[in-house]
Amino acid sequence: QIRNRWRDLIGPLPNASQVDFSFTVIPLGQPIDLELISADSEELSAFAQSVATQLSQYPGVFDVINSLEAPLTELEVALKPQAETLGLFEEQLAQQIRHGFYGVEAQKIPRLREDVRVMVRYPAEERDSLHDLRNIQLRTSSDVAIAFEDAATITYRPGYSSIERKDRERVARITADLQPGFSAGATIAALMEDNRENWQQNFPGSALQKAGEQQQQSEFLTRTLQLMVMALILSFGLMAIVFGSYWQPILIMIAIPFGFIGGLIGHILLQQELAMFSVLGMIACAGVVVNDNLVLIDRTNALRQEGLTLFDALMDATRSRFRPIVLTSMTTFIGLAPIMLETSTQAQFLKPMVISLAFGVVFATVITLILVPCLYLQIDLFIQALTRLKNKLKGPLTRLLINDSNSSAL
Repeated sequence: QIRNRWRDLIGPLPNASQVDFSFTVIPLGQPIDLELISADSEELSAFAQSVATQLSQYPGVFDVINSLEAPLTELEVALKPQAETLGLFEEQLAQQIRHGFYGVEAQKIPRLREDVRVMVRYPAEERDSLHDLRNIQLRTSSDVAIAFEDAATITYRPGYSSIERKDRERVARITADLQPGFSAGATIAALMEDNRENWQQNFPGSALQKAGEQQQQSEFLTRTLQLMVMALILSFGLMAIVFGSYWQPILIMIAIPFGFIGGLIGHILLQQELAMFSVLGMIACAGVVVNDNLVLIDRTNALRQEGLTLFDALMDATRSRFRPIVLTSMTTFIGLAPIMLETSTQAQFLKPMVISLAFGVVFATVITLILVPCLYLQIDLFIQALTRLKNKLKGPLTRLLINDSNSSAL
């Protein structure tokens, strides 16, 4: 609120090359951070300007900053073609300009705890303007003095205080802030989709990729998904060994996606944005959901072994396990409620994870007590139907094989 109010009071600053109003609790970087890579510096500059212009047109985007904007002006000194014939080379030219304007160390004088360097250079009044540079005398290899303008040229070019490279190629960064309610991922995806063909035609040697917070989220989600798939496969194998069935572990794990849905509903109800901690909460929710389903299915199998029909076993198991399943979910939700209601800064980082876990468990509990028994009943009836169909087809096939065998014997 302070940042937005500050921006409104100051208003537009037309003479400023970059304006940035930001606040942070921990330095997470800008919501939108793009990295542009090119081997050609001129193409990279034009590409960065195009990306910044297009990005600023999307709703919710503000404070777009291009790292290649507002460069300083630097002088580029180069030798004329005939300078080398006079015995003057680039290394000598650079060294003499540096010694004259910056200075060369003549000696060091010890004083107390440090040494005092004695520098020899031009007087202050002869090294404070471009005119002084043009009037200096240069010494050739044969110690002949020639005028600067007879041996070198000066050109103006944009210069940057720092040059960033990645894999030996120049890199530019485009950063921007985003208003609440807008998604950085959706904005970046729309930007790339809308301008991909145009950029490929006009800037074939350049590339655009995510950086900063978006890059970290992509890497985190990719790695988390890989580990979660491995955990699910391992859990499936263990349950398949215990239950002696391939479809019952799938039935137990079928409520996991509904736990994710419950976490999303919780974020919507509490108006909380999704974050990396939200994914961690959903993964934790998956473990609780599996435990509830595991208890219900195991009780159902035990009752069927005692001689009860499938329907009676499901009804009895649901009634007998209703209280522990509901109490487990409700105590989990109530135990996490203080963190969800906490307004301190320290709690804000944990809220996404807590919301995913609490609402995911509650929502999956309903699925465990209603959907899972119904699916168990329908899948078992389907398997029985397949078994009867197999037996019906097996009878005629057996008789046909017997007849063929008798015919062959005759």
